[in-house]
Amino acid sequence: MRRVLREQLRFDDRHEPDGDAARERWRNLRAVVEVAVRAVAERPDATLADVVALLMRRAAEGGGGE
Repeated sequence: MRRVLREQLRFDDRHEPDGDAARERWRNLRAVVEVAVRAVAERPDATLADVVALLMRRAAEGGGGE
């Protein structure tokens, strides 16, 4: 997942960008990536639909950072 984000979106989760707005977007995307990576690690057969459902469920529950 991280490789795809790096190659397709030029997203690098190791380096925060400059600027407040860019940094906020980067942190939000990084949080979503971490949730998705953990979900797949816990359930390797998870599909994209499963990960999206998890993210939607967390959003509905107000599941912010941990």
